[in-house]
Amino acid sequence: MNVNKRRPAFSESEKIALVELFNESKSILLSQLNANVTVEIKRKQWDIICNSINAINPGVQRTRAEIKKKWKNLVAEAKKDINKVKHPGTGGGPPHTMSKISETICDIYGGLNSAMFVGVSTGCETYIETGSNDDGKDDSNDIIQLQPTTTTQQLNDPNECGNASSKRKRNLQDEYMDWGVKLAKSTIQKNKTEEIKLNEEINKLKLEQQKLNLEIAILMTQVHVIEQ
Repeated sequence: MNVNKRRPAFSESEKIALVELFNESKSILLSQLNANVTVEIKRKQWDIICNSINAINPGVQRTRAEIKKKWKNLVAEAKKDINKVKHPGTGGGPPHTMSKISETICDIYGGLNSAMFVGVSTGCETYIETGSNDDGKDDSNDIIQLQPTTTTQQLNDPNECGNASSKRKRNLQDEYMDWGVKLAKSTIQKNKTEEIKLNEEINKLKLEQQKLNLEIAILMTQVHVIEQ
């Protein structure tokens, strides 16, 4: 009797690798089909990503279809994450923070105000990604297409997307500033430590010099006694 065995869930390292590899390949995978980017080239690029992820966890060999499906799921999760940032709850509490994976996916598509998440004609539109149902027969739908679907909440507040983007920029600026301060403090502390070590070496050399001068003086005294 054939029983479909459940495939192991993607590990965090596999998901991070998938996002990073897609980011490196986005010029191909997000491109319209043309003379330079064909169906075969897209298929081979997905195979490269698949092989790279399989090298991370040799015990679980993923298929191209699994990898592509996982990517679509990660994009869907990122959209939910982004929606929580754009539409915070009214019950108070700290603002929602996107995961690192969602932030990277958001950047891959050009940020919160990209065509993937925001429209330019009728308020704020979100876009969904359509790809192929990889059945091993035809990958002609590997091309990434964006289809607009406007939500009522977004149409009611066409300025909220820009506000969310500005907020995210401010958060990034704060993070960079904090990082800069920490780096400066670390550098100062390191310099102080190096200065202390240098002073210790100088004092050590001075003591050695004094000891050497004393030994020379003793030798000179002994020579003088012998000469007498």
